[in-house]
Amino acid sequence: MYVHLNTHSVYSAMQGLLSISDLVELAKNRDMDTLALTDINGLWGFIKFVQCCKESDVYPIAGAHLITGADEAIILVENKYGYANLCRLLSNIHKQPDEDLIVNLDSNTSGLFILSHKIGTLYSLKPIIPDSHLFVELCPGLEEKKVHDMAKKLDLEIIATGDVYLRNSDDHNVHAILRAIYNNTTIKNLDPEDFKTEQHWFRSEKEMIKLFPNSLEAIKNSRYLADRCKKDWSFINTIFPGLSLQDSYKYNQVLKKKVYNGAKKRYKILTNTINHRIEYELNLINQKRFASYFLIVEDIISQTRATIGRGSAAASIVSYCLYITQVDPIKYMLQFERFIHPEREDMPDIDVDFPWDERDHILKYIFDRYGTDKTAMVSNHVFFKSRSAIREVGKVYGLSNQEINSITKRVLRYSNNSNLEYLVQNNFRFTGADFNDELFNVVKDSNKVIGALRYLSVHPGGVIITPDEIYKYVPVVKSAKGVQIVQWEKDQVEDSGLLKIDILGNRSLAVVRDTIRQINLNYGESASDSNYLDYHQIQPVDDVKTSELLKAGKTMGVFYIESPAARQLLAKARVVDFKHIVIYSSIIRPAANRYINILLER
Repeated sequence: MYVHLNTHSVYSAMQGLLSISDLVELAKNRDMDTLALTDINGLWGFIKFVQCCKESDVYPIAGAHLITGADEAIILVENKYGYANLCRLLSNIHKQPDEDLIVNLDSNTSGLFILSHKIGTLYSLKPIIPDSHLFVELCPGLEEKKVHDMAKKLDLEIIATGDVYLRNSDDHNVHAILRAIYNNTTIKNLDPEDFKTEQHWFRSEKEMIKLFPNSLEAIKNSRYLADRCKKDWSFINTIFPGLSLQDSYKYNQVLKKKVYNGAKKRYKILTNTINHRIEYELNLINQKRFASYFLIVEDIISQTRATIGRGSAAASIVSYCLYITQVDPIKYMLQFERFIHPEREDMPDIDVDFPWDERDHILKYIFDRYGTDKTAMVSNHVFFKSRSAIREVGKVYGLSNQEINSITKRVLRYSNNSNLEYLVQNNFRFTGADFNDELFNVVKDSNKVIGALRYLSVHPGGVIITPDEIYKYVPVVKSAKGVQIVQWEKDQVEDSGLLKIDILGNRSLAVVRDTIRQINLNYGESASDSNYLDYHQIQPVDDVKTSELLKAGKTMGVFYIESPAARQLLAKARVVDFKHIVIYSSIIRPAANRYINILLER
């Protein structure tokens, strides 16, 4: 049975049209039990691919379509060493995209199968890649005879691939639209060299034979090679810094010492209840080998005074004693099992807020402390949604902004309707709209563009730390801001077992920090003074004066205002007993998280 070894999903940004579930479904419907995902220069959707294949009883093969310098090749993974080498190779390509493939490969060639239809690439690789791992690729658009002559000259075997980008030939126009958007041009002006022909769709075995009638051996070789690739992928183990038993024992002892030191500061007197809770939590943390995780978070939060951990981590006395969280779980009867359960396999999540103006310093500390070769931030994958799809497709059709706005203004801002054609024909918002054939074609093609990957950005807080070089676990790239990010978004990062810590900026914490600083300047200049106010000792719930202020409404109010009109009305209003009102505008969130400070007279 034929196996597709060269397929592209929507993760081949601005080229592929098929979602990962679409690809797996196509393979399943054609009775193919194995499938390779080879997106361009990345493993962008690999974890999702593995999950989707397992759900459909299809064997997944890891791979990538490499385009670098003058070279082009398909790389498939033979074993776990090959996977690590592919991650290193992809990371190198994004560091030096103009270098030849042989330079980016360096010495990391073991465990990799390489296919190419470019004779220059094959000639350069033949001296360093064994013939059993190097193949000539026969794909749509190439003449069979020329490929056979090339293989004979190089004494290499041929493997036929579909070089898939489309579900069927009818989708070719939408592929061209994506390329026009990427090249910032119109369909009419798009260079034919910048997009694939209509031949690059997902064929069955019979259709592959019809395409290459004189290359039956090359078609059979797809199964031969697929059977040699790694297909048993598992990501159940969390990847911690320090994986050896010796490291685990050391981390357990260090964690225990830090927790008891913190408990003495928090509680002064350690009762049996406190000791029992600490031992219970430590035993479970040690069993699951989470000690290094807690120590890393504790190390990070120790770089500043005004931090707060939130979420289920507040149910842990270990977190409380390490000053990661500020809520006493004993006093408020919080259950540790909400945070870490004996039967829970996935990683507990500790979200830590820092003052917004200290976040960059904290991130720099993490990169300096643990090394850029072991750290990176999580990426965001930005996909086309309804309005952005209509706007960009309209541009490549050559429509004016006025014509484009006649459609987008009727689509809700946060709508991601997957059937724009139905929306246009049936939704009341489009009643009376004057739609000609061209506008309706824009809507139809926009519908097919929705869900395609546009670009990567930086996740607002996710940081990854690995025990050794990060490049062997996941490929990394540099963001537009120069920050090192992994190719996966947060869900794939978590599902892969990588250790992720969320470092989040919070403006309220900066206000608290600055207020405490001013109070201590007035009433107590050092921690030894009786009037010194310690952030970690504040208990506003038990403070009578604080309660009276809250009841009287003499506080700083934080309002979340959606409507610009409502913001204008509030700005003109006089609010009794409110000195400052801080308005957070979610309308401008896409541009930046900004606070609008309005000073109101009494």
